[in-house]
Amino acid sequence: PRASDWPNTGPNHPHRATVSAAFGTYSTAVAVAGAGAAPRSPRIVHLYLQWYVRTRVHGFDDFQLHPEVFEFPPRQASQELLRAQIETDANGARLDSAAFRSRLRVAYTLGIPVLDLQRRTGVPRQTIYNAIKRPLGEDLDDLSVLALIAAGSAQTIDSLESVTGASGERIRHAISCLHREKQATALASTSGTTDPIGVFTVTAQGLTRLQTEIESERVRATHADAWTVFIAIPDGMTDALIRAAEGVHGSDGSVGVIDAKVAPSRMDGPELAVVARAVDSREVVVIVEGLWAMMRQTLERLPPQPRIVALSPPRR
Repeated sequence: PRASDWPNTGPNHPHRATVSAAFGTYSTAVAVAGAGAAPRSPRIVHLYLQWYVRTRVHGFDDFQLHPEVFEFPPRQASQELLRAQIETDANGARLDSAAFRSRLRVAYTLGIPVLDLQRRTGVPRQTIYNAIKRPLGEDLDDLSVLALIAAGSAQTIDSLESVTGASGERIRHAISCLHREKQATALASTSGTTDPIGVFTVTAQGLTRLQTEIESERVRATHADAWTVFIAIPDGMTDALIRAAEGVHGSDGSVGVIDAKVAPSRMDGPELAVVARAVDSREVVVIVEGLWAMMRQTLERLPPQPRIVALSPPRR
C-alpha cells in the first residue's frame, strides 16, 4: 500500500510523514503477525497499522494487538452479536419478551434482513415488522447502544434516538455507562484537543466486549428446535455461494457446506446446509427460497430456485 492511498492525506497534510512511516512499517507488521503470515493474516497487519496511526498521530494508547479477540470488524461484530442474541431468545422460548422485540428492531437497524430474522426465530414476518416499528424504552440496553455505535448505524445522541425511538435520557444514560467502562468514547473536534463534537465511537475495549458477548451467546444457543435444509450446490460455485450465504446469514455456523464425501452413497455433490426455525416444512421451504433470492442479488449465476435435496426436522 502507498501513503497516497490513505484518505485525507494530501501532500501538505501535517500527518503525511507519519502515515508514510506507518505504511513503511509493513515488514514490522508481518514480523508481529509471524513469519510468512502476510498472505494469510492481512487483518493482523491492518490492526498493527491502525495501532501505529492511533498512537503516533492521535496519541491514543488504548488499542492493543489481540488478533485472537478481534475476529470480526466492528460492524460485523455488531451484527453477529444480535444474531446470536435472538438465536438464544428463540432457543429459550423468550419470543414474547420485551427484550426480544427490542433486539429485533436493533438487528434490523444494523442491516440484518427480515428473512434472516424470521429464519432464526421462526416468528411470523408481521411480528418482526411490528417490533421494528415499536419505539424502545427501558428495554434498550447498553450493549445494543454499543452495537449501534460500533456498526456506524447511529453515532450521535440524535441519531440513536431516531433509530431506537428511545428517550434522550435513556440514550445518555447508556452512553455514560459505556464511557465509564471505556467501551465507547467521544471524538474530539480537532487533533490535539479534547473538546468533543458529539460523535461517539467504539474503543478496543468495546470491541473486545462485543466479541466476548458473541461467544457467550453462541454457547447458550442450540439448533435442536430448528429445521435443516440441504441444497445442492451448482458445479464450481461452492466458494462463491458460501460467501454470498455468509453475506446474508452471517458467520455463526448456521449455514455451511457439507462435502459429498460425508455421505457418498446419497450425495452427488456438495450441499449447502441452512438452519431455519419454522412451524412446518412448507414454511421452511418458503423461508429458504426467499433467502436464496437474496443471495442471487450478489451471485446472479445462481439458478432461480434452490434445488432442495433433503429436509431434516427439529430434534425436539
